[in-house]
Amino acid sequence: MWAKSGTGTGVGTTGLVGREGELAELAAFLDTAGTDGAVLLLTGDPGVGKTALLDATADLAVAKGARVVRGSGVEYETDISYAGLHQLVGSLPDAFGRLPRSLREALEVALGLGAGPAPSRIAVLNAALSLFDEAAKERPLLLVIDDLHVVDQASRAAVGFVARRLAGRRIGLLGAQRAESGASFPSTGLPELAVAPLDDADALRLLSRRFAHLPRRVLSTVAHEAQGNPLALLEFAGSTGASGDRHGGGTGRASGPGRDVRALYGARVGRLPRGTREVLLLAALEGSGDIGVLEAAGGPGSLEELAPAERDHLVKVAESGRAVRFRHPLVRSAVVDGSTGEQRRGAHRRLADALADQPERRGDHLARATTAPDEAVAAVVES
Repeated sequence: MWAKSGTGTGVGTTGLVGREGELAELAAFLDTAGTDGAVLLLTGDPGVGKTALLDATADLAVAKGARVVRGSGVEYETDISYAGLHQLVGSLPDAFGRLPRSLREALEVALGLGAGPAPSRIAVLNAALSLFDEAAKERPLLLVIDDLHVVDQASRAAVGFVARRLAGRRIGLLGAQRAESGASFPSTGLPELAVAPLDDADALRLLSRRFAHLPRRVLSTVAHEAQGNPLALLEFAGSTGASGDRHGGGTGRASGPGRDVRALYGARVGRLPRGTREVLLLAALEGSGDIGVLEAAGGPGSLEELAPAERDHLVKVAESGRAVRFRHPLVRSAVVDGSTGEQRRGAHRRLADALADQPERRGDHLARATTAPDEAVAAVVES
């Protein structure tokens, strides 16, 4: 059982502005999850702060003694079965090894980690639930899944299955998805927390804290253009000079905050060295952020090329050094949008070579790297 929340939870020390109400609800969610299981889905527009709230909650859970496992949907992996579940299972090797053989084999085959007859869907779902239950025996477990709206269908089914069976287990499931998503996560009956834009006062407070060097009139203009979207507030202000001129694209009026932030990210990515852009493209198309796969696909010394993107706060390498994360999904989109078709096909070919031990993922990358019918690729995909 993790510590109860209260005035000493650390909720007020996250650095987030205008999110006191959401953070209080998330702290209460953690209290319930640590004793009797709980699920909560954050919904809201791109850039409204869902990921920041996930990060703050994950930090609070760790401070309370919980084990946190994270995953994220990737729009370029939506047609790979169980790609999302693969991220969660891969973070729990100790619990995986303690599963009964039949459950372990069901997950191994479903995730492309082993060979054998295809297991039934219910066998895979039960195996996933058993895995998380096993992991929570030592201490409470928090599963955090960002961008649920682009998680592959098979993994969404697994997450929904687990979410409805958490009662009595020391497991919390915290997800986030875009409010306007067409392929919505099957959330019927699951509690949701809508994350709204900041009001005018909080928007100005955030800007004043981060950009004290800018004149008040400029901050007021940025606040009006960003419409309370925290990501847009920070990116617009960061690209605005003291005169109010913006550099890097986007005016904030033509197409809305989300699209303009994407244009700003595109300009920043375009200024990176070629080698850095190549590694970022591999990371964007690979999806999980596995450093080992990126190094195998990029070649010796390729990881050193990430440094310029890290310094520009476009990506972050995990403390473990085993994974790289994009600052925001819009950065990943900007990387792919800024590449050519041939560059994407080349990246898929290199990823296919690096994933020789994962047949389904290898087949998917081979298919995406091919422009004409190819018998050899077709045989791999069929297999």
